[in-house]
Amino acid sequence: MNNDKFFWHVFGSLLIIFYASFLLLSSMYQFGAFNTLVTAFFGIYGVIHLALALANYNTKEFSHFFLGVIGIISFSILYCSNILTSIRGCSFFFFLFALLTCFIKLKKADYFHDRKNILWRMELSFLFLYFLATILFCVNLVQKDSVLTLLFGFYILFIGSLEFMEAMVFNLKGKLK
Repeated sequence: MNNDKFFWHVFGSLLIIFYASFLLLSSMYQFGAFNTLVTAFFGIYGVIHLALALANYNTKEFSHFFLGVIGIISFSILYCSNILTSIRGCSFFFFLFALLTCFIKLKKADYFHDRKNILWRMELSFLFLYFLATILFCVNLVQKDSVLTLLFGFYILFIGSLEFMEAMVFNLKGKLK
């Protein structure tokens, strides 16, 4: 991973972590409705990954483009519907988003064709933890809005941390070759 790509990947993950911190603070001060904060996150997530795809256009890696498209489609669905009002719809939405994200990140990890390397196992463990966090978040969707915002903030903090660790792993992978 070259330095520019590494910088933009870390910058995007830090923006996600910053938004998670904002969510954690907003749950303490009852700032914003849960639906609005979730919809805004998916818009920000999509824009961040589309910007990363544009910044890394010459590398022929399309995982950020697909993550950005999924984020923008998720934003559009949440903005135009009221899927977050029902617990089943919200759980299905987050589960489907995590499933698609895991497929894209798994394809990105498989792109390097080094399944015998320990970094491959680290990437798989990150994906497993991400999917497990999604399932645990979906189980707790019966709480009131302030608790949901707090849980979503921790969930987004976890996603941002995994994005940051993924950047570190791919940077280390590039230095090991």
